[in-house]
Amino acid sequence: MDNLSIPMIPGQPTCLLKQKKRSLPSNVHTEPITASTLASYRRLITLLLPIRYPDRFYKDSVADITDSSLARVAIWQETDAHKSSHISEIPAFHGNHTTSEKKVAGGIQCRLEDVPSSPAGESQLYIQTVGVLAPYRQLGIATYLLEDIISTIIDHYENVTSVYAHVWEANTDALEWYNQRGFSIEKEILEGYYRRLKPTGARIVRRGITIEDHVAARERHIKSAMIPQDDDANVAIVKDI
Repeated sequence: MDNLSIPMIPGQPTCLLKQKKRSLPSNVHTEPITASTLASYRRLITLLLPIRYPDRFYKDSVADITDSSLARVAIWQETDAHKSSHISEIPAFHGNHTTSEKKVAGGIQCRLEDVPSSPAGESQLYIQTVGVLAPYRQLGIATYLLEDIISTIIDHYENVTSVYAHVWEANTDALEWYNQRGFSIEKEILEGYYRRLKPTGARIVRRGITIEDHVAARERHIKSAMIPQDDDANVAIVKDI
């Protein structure tokens, strides 16, 4: 699979903890992809990526709808304070237990893979796709989706030691986005990876799972526990890095 939807320039990785934190909008939360959000997620992928994904990809996205899911969406819950003309044009979905208008603003889907030739049975997280619709960008949503997935693997899976993705070689914005979040960019270009694009090459971006990630996952649990919950949604005020 691929990562094309985040607008990268090779350079030295930047430590996540050194980036300036800012608040995510309080009306945004993430959750596993379910039957009620699948159509919106599929529409988002179709709009953002020039690659056609097979039906199996979308079936996999709803194979696990528990907290351990590695396919998640960012939900924008519409309020008077957060409405805009651009956002109002995006179709909404309505869950089974709420009348509030909600919209899928972004999504991320990953899978676990064995690390080749690892004697310790280590695994690595592969980011198949991640993206955010244009009206919701510059709000820290893509970063939070990435953090959410990393926290998920720390909480629910063992022996996951790294995260990696393929990025189209011409997508310098996406390469820079990953670089600023601690990923190194491998020098080798995988020619022919994107057969329908010109140029056809892909770069691999990769970083390890660190102590800082474990600390951040713990802090997220503490923050979530401190935020009042209602019966309709799990809306958390989170920090972006």
